[in-house]
Amino acid sequence: MNKIAVISDESYEKIVINAVEVLKRGDLLVSPTETRYGLLVNADNSKALEKLYQAKNRPGFMPTAIFVGSQEEIFKYGKKTRAAEKLANAYLPGPLTLILDTNISEKKYVVYKGKIGVRFSSFKLISDILKQIDFPLSATSANISGANECDSIEKIENEFGDLVSFYIDGGSLTKEASTVVDVSSKELCFHRVGAISAEEIILKVES
Repeated sequence: MNKIAVISDESYEKIVINAVEVLKRGDLLVSPTETRYGLLVNADNSKALEKLYQAKNRPGFMPTAIFVGSQEEIFKYGKKTRAAEKLANAYLPGPLTLILDTNISEKKYVVYKGKIGVRFSSFKLISDILKQIDFPLSATSANISGANECDSIEKIENEFGDLVSFYIDGGSLTKEASTVVDVSSKELCFHRVGAISAEEIILKVES
């Protein structure tokens, strides 16, 4: 397996197979998403999450959101609210991370103070990988914690090197990051405003 693979019609199927193998081993994978590059691991694997946090130099009290493969799975991991349901129906799959009260037990790096962030990606590669596995994936950016996000595989490899087992090259990615909003209660709390504006979110919830 080549360490870096460029997405093409010819390479796509092999890339999915290799990505799944890497994730099942508990190793780190860099993949494009509909917004920026993500650093992916098996979010059910505590050792894989530990590798992720060490690679990013990310504080343990800053949880990673998770990628899931369907709207149903969003509410498997997080408690459904009226606002969450409205936003999921309107914007997911897409560049939106919902923070919800968790339906699963406390889990280091994923569940923090009883809450979990969940994202359902519209990017075909992420969706196809998730179809081949039975665990969620970390949904965190492919950069050192606190540093600027990298827009190319070359820059990301310079940061992580051999800490990442497989890099998937989707070209230059410069879109805005996902919007992150806590919808666990009636009062919305924006953790990051990105691809979807706060105004859009508020209007949709209030409609």
